[in-house]
Amino acid sequence: SVTFTPTDTTDYNTVTGSVTVTVNNKATPTVTAWPAAGAITYGQTLAASTLAGGTASVAGTFAWTNPATASGAGTPSESVTFTPNDTTDYNTVAGSVTVTVNKATPTVSAWPTAGAIAVGQTLSSSALAGGTASVAGTFSWTTPTTTPPLGTDSESVTFTPNDTTDYNTVTGSVTVTVNKATATVSVWPTAGAITYGQTLASSTLTGGTASVPGTFSWTTPTTAPPLGTDSESVTFTPTDTADYNTVT
Repeated sequence: SVTFTPTDTTDYNTVTGSVTVTVNNKATPTVTAWPAAGAITYGQTLAASTLAGGTASVAGTFAWTNPATASGAGTPSESVTFTPNDTTDYNTVAGSVTVTVNKATPTVSAWPTAGAIAVGQTLSSSALAGGTASVAGTFSWTTPTTTPPLGTDSESVTFTPNDTTDYNTVTGSVTVTVNKATATVSVWPTAGAITYGQTLASSTLTGGTASVPGTFSWTTPTTAPPLGTDSESVTFTPTDTADYNTVT
């Protein structure tokens, strides 16, 4: 409706008629608060992140612009679209929302096997072989400087993925066999002379040096060696026979 008002309203009446007006442009709503995004894990798409809250000047809904996007771990900023209920008269509005993408934890389906070591050696001397995980990476001893006791011991192993940006490390246990160590004899003792007919028990062993404390003795002290200079067996027995082998 349009009204014509004459300049001379004293002598003339106003006239009312109709005029067609074209509204070409949709209005754009105002978003005063964008929604908050629920945290997801690396490998999940934005569709797994729930958008909560958000306020606009007209009724409508918020949704991820590209819900199939799988973002890297961290706090990336991703596009969100506000779609008004009245799409005939209002435009959609796009903005950005920060989403927390947590690191994923790989699955270790088979832990590696550990090579046997000797008493006194650290885990770094035990080679880890094999092992299978859901992503590429490496297995290593968690504390390679640990010196495990004799026997069969369970020790911690860590799987470190190649992609440490997006994946967590995983820790498990592996059994390592710790065998007795063999002492090193650097100098064998000297033997006291005996008379023909006497046994080796009559020959005193003097001196001798080994890598660990212990004693030297004739292996078969009841042997009566022949006349002359004879080579006879001597055994080094370490004081710690639990952890060290004898040496002959």
